[in-house]
Amino acid sequence: MIIIYFLSTGLWNMDMSYDFTIMILKIVLIFMLIGLCCKLRKIDFNSIFDTMIVSIPSAFLGGRIYHVVMNIDKYKLNIIDMLNISKGGFDNIGMIIGIFIGSWLYTVYKKYSLLDFMDIIAPALVLGDMVFNILSLGFSVNILMLIILMFITKVAQKSGVVITIYLILIFIVNII
Repeated sequence: MIIIYFLSTGLWNMDMSYDFTIMILKIVLIFMLIGLCCKLRKIDFNSIFDTMIVSIPSAFLGGRIYHVVMNIDKYKLNIIDMLNISKGGFDNIGMIIGIFIGSWLYTVYKKYSLLDFMDIIAPALVLGDMVFNILSLGFSVNILMLIILMFITKVAQKSGVVITIYLILIFIVNII
C-alpha cells in the first residue's frame, strides 16, 4: 500500500493518474486469486502464469484501444494524445477483450487448454471489476458473482463451466 501511495502522490516528480495505480492494485489481487483458483482446480500455476504474463500487455493495449475508440471525438484532432496514458483512459471491457485475444493466441501457440485458462481467470475478472466498483451498487453484485464463481470453480469437473457461468452472469447483470 505504501508503494501505491507513493506512486499516486507523484513521488519522483512523476504525474501519475489514479487509473494506473488502481491497475497495479488490480493486477496484484488478480494474481493472488488466480493462485487460489489453481489450487482449487489442481492446475499447474506456471502455465497459467505464463499465459497471464502474455495477457497483461494485451489487456492494457485492448483497454486503451477500446477507450480511444469509444472517445474518438476527443482524440481525432490530436493523434499523440491517443498514446498518452498518463492522464488515464483504460476501459475494463477493452481490457477483458485484450485478455481474451492475448490468451487465445498464447494458448494456441503453447497448446494449453484455453477453457482451463478461462475457468481460472473468470473469478479474477469479477475481482477486477470489484476494484473499480468499490463505492457503487455494482460492488455488492460483484461480491455475489465472485462467491458463486469461486464455488463453481471448486466443484466444476469439466473445462469451460466457470467461464460459461461468468458470461451468463455478466449478461444477466447487464440486462438488469
